[in-house]
Amino acid sequence: MKNNQIGNSQVNTQIENSAKQGKTSTNQNRLLNQFFVAALLIFCAFLAGINPVSAQSRPVKNIVIVHGAFADGSGWKSVYTILTKKGYHVTIVQNPLTSLNDDVEATNRILDQQDGPTVLVGHSWAGTVITQAGVHAKVVSLVYVAAFQPDKGETCNTWATTQPRDSKMRVSAPDKKGAIFFDRSTFHAGFCADVSQETADFMNASQQPIVGQCCYSGYRSRLENQAKLWYSGN
Repeated sequence: MKNNQIGNSQVNTQIENSAKQGKTSTNQNRLLNQFFVAALLIFCAFLAGINPVSAQSRPVKNIVIVHGAFADGSGWKSVYTILTKKGYHVTIVQNPLTSLNDDVEATNRILDQQDGPTVLVGHSWAGTVITQAGVHAKVVSLVYVAAFQPDKGETCNTWATTQPRDSKMRVSAPDKKGAIFFDRSTFHAGFCADVSQETADFMNASQQPIVGQCCYSGYRSRLENQAKLWYSGN
């Protein structure tokens, strides 16, 4: 399989002097991150279209985005806006976060609706989802945005337990049905530090839990050469 590593230059401006300057810097960081992700997806769609392995007869215009844990598809609205203004057909999967099978099924339903070759994007937990769904015949490229990319038999828990964890990256204990929430007291700092307090409060209030068992589900199918892989640490 052909892998491509996209270097992501860090967009970290020192917040100093005043709270106003700090807020401006944070907003600039978020905007730059959004444009970086959009540019990466456009670049991947272009390369997928000229890739002789995929043998496309027309440019890739379809982009399907799968959200990660503790969120929903609305968090990709800014990237959606950038891409659609560039002429891309963008669809956001509202995956339920109830199991790997359920999330892959939700992704496949959207892929089935695409009218041609498609770039499939996953963030966070959704990296595991697109690794499995990437065997779909319409997928010509996979893009991992700060996402898990397990090998066959690995799980996102396999990856997560090998990395140091910030003290603000806390989750709740599973409830009686196995659902896990991001710690509401550290949600802004630990989950979405680059957005305003107002936006973070709404995201916190509307966060979508993930069933803990998802983290122990390994992907099963082997990706074939029709899918190129791209990575962003954004």
